[in-house]
Amino acid sequence: QDSAKAAEYANAWQLTNVKLPSGGVIKVSYEADDYAYVQNRRAMQLFTIAGFGSSSSSTPQKMMYMSDAGRTEYEYVFIDVSEPVTDKADVYRKYLQGVEKLYCKLAAIMPEDVWGKGFEMVPTYITIDQDNYGVVAGNNKRIWIKLAKVDGKQPLLLAALQFMKLNLPSKAYPASETGEGLSFESAVRMLVSSLPEIQKVVNGFYKAGKQGYWCQKVVTEKSFIRLNTPLYKKYGGGYRVKRVETFDNWNAMTTQKEASYGQQYTYTATEVITKQTLVSGI
Repeated sequence: QDSAKAAEYANAWQLTNVKLPSGGVIKVSYEADDYAYVQNRRAMQLFTIAGFGSSSSSTPQKMMYMSDAGRTEYEYVFIDVSEPVTDKADVYRKYLQGVEKLYCKLAAIMPEDVWGKGFEMVPTYITIDQDNYGVVAGNNKRIWIKLAKVDGKQPLLLAALQFMKLNLPSKAYPASETGEGLSFESAVRMLVSSLPEIQKVVNGFYKAGKQGYWCQKVVTEKSFIRLNTPLYKKYGGGYRVKRVETFDNWNAMTTQKEASYGQQYTYTATEVITKQTLVSGI
């Protein structure tokens, strides 16, 4: 978020000047409003997912599981953050304090069929596995977390496959949506496609999806995870009065020096976080 642009936008289409009968002027200045808490919870924002890996020292990959025979799942998520961190305690203090579940919006690439191809935005929540998180060595603006599995499954992959199963049946069950005018070829394809469905019943949809490389790849630039706002300041999109000044036009009436007076408003509270003092909007 850009504080200078936010302040500039706050003045747009607002009452900024009031001309008095005496010739004096009242000038009103505005600023973008910001906040640090929503009730008792820290304000949060979305950060970009950099990729996935098998350990905290892995090079981030744009996929959730490998292409090996076992389709090994990546359990670590790497996240690019806005403020640098020094250690695990700093990661918690700035980004994870008070957070029990993390909201994610994953751009998972769906399998191609006759109806099209591309990615779908999959919303879900994840949990960190037993406080396993930290800062990436050599990059103080990238952190990692280890995902807690759900019934032994990678939670983001599970959410993507469930999304496809519930919302994209033509991809989850090929040839299940043939459209109007069923041709002989489509009918044969429907019968052939029913054979893998038996495998899904036996092995489960999750395992069968991995065998078909479904939802393996992710568009990381469009995938996000919600963490605490590190500097306790989030711009809310509204505005508030920053300053009110009155100019009396005395120079025009008496050729003497013009006088001005006014008042500036503050909307901040000071909170001490370890050795750092942060000023946040209220």
